[in-house]
Amino acid sequence: MQLIDFLPEPVALVERADRVVAMGGYNTVCEVLSFEKHALIVPRVRPGGEQWIRAQRMRELGLLRVLHPDRLTPRALSGWLAADLGPPPSIRSRVDFGGLTRIPGMMADLIGGRADCPPQPEPLPARMARR
Repeated sequence: MQLIDFLPEPVALVERADRVVAMGGYNTVCEVLSFEKHALIVPRVRPGGEQWIRAQRMRELGLLRVLHPDRLTPRALSGWLAADLGPPPSIRSRVDFGGLTRIPGMMADLIGGRADCPPQPEPLPARMARR
């Protein structure tokens, strides 16, 4: 086991890991989920609660485990690391990571146009176009 306090680009390490213990930031959770790793999320609960909310929702979906930071102890962490967690969670069949490819179509639907034909701006009124 190797403990790393901070890593600016953790993707390669997460990809090779069997398990991941991490905080519950948006990017971190997305990266862990995208690699379908067993994860124990210990989210920040102060000053804001967005990490806790995100972690709780992912736990409710059965995608990861969550430990409140007030309950983080060597025993709790050791117990999770020693537990037989079974096969890695099947996440891609339940979480859609293709949002970026759908944005043009969603925007076209929103503004009433077609995704492959971006709407043209309306021409300026004649009195404004002369300026």
